[in-house]
Amino acid sequence: MITRPAKFASSQGLLLVEAVLSAVVIAVGLVFISRGLANQLKTLQRLEQYDGLLSLAREKLLELETDALTTHTLPPAKSGTCEAPFADYRWTITTKAYDLLKDPSDQPLAREIILSIRQGAGRTSVRLSALWPIEWIPSEWR
Repeated sequence: MITRPAKFASSQGLLLVEAVLSAVVIAVGLVFISRGLANQLKTLQRLEQYDGLLSLAREKLLELETDALTTHTLPPAKSGTCEAPFADYRWTITTKAYDLLKDPSDQPLAREIILSIRQGAGRTSVRLSALWPIEWIPSEWR
């Protein structure tokens, strides 16, 4: 009787294992790539929202500065809503003493104006600040 040596593995079975492993590696890689793209899209959306808030805040601060320079009057309220189409945006102004600029009688010459804009109940907000001469600022704002 002639005996033949047993084969340990066939090459076809090895190819099947390689194909399954490469499919698993590709699937895992695609999951991580799709998560990365989703995070980039969320970040891009937040940046666009922040950029819109920033340009709206600059516009509002320039509007207030123009009113202070030309008419020497500012709105008595320190908060409000923006005009359409930004009616869901709220602005708030706070003032803070700026003690580095004083006249010889130790009176402040300027105050720091801080303008904050927030969209609705959203978490995103923008704060801009500027130094204004004391004569621009109404007494009810001080």
